[in-house]
Amino acid sequence: MEVAVTRDGQIYYGLDLVWIDQIPDAIRKSLSQGAERKVYIRADQRARYGAVKQVLDRVRSAGVTDIVLVVDQRHPTQTWPAERSPF
Repeated sequence: MEVAVTRDGQIYYGLDLVWIDQIPDAIRKSLSQGAERKVYIRADQRARYGAVKQVLDRVRSAGVTDIVLVVDQRHPTQTWPAERSPF
């Protein structure tokens, strides 16, 4: 099971856009159909911490304690030589 949080706060359960309050029921339904008792929370690195925390709380409220946090990081499109680094 995977829940994704986008940078603009949208939440997806699998491929479906969901409201935050729908997450526990969706997880319980998947568990009743034999899903593994592990949830992956995928968050864009620019997602607000509060949104990710709310998702985490809803997953726990569904009775799942095996939770994996996955952060999608943006990779620079250009590699700078060390002597010309913009930082």
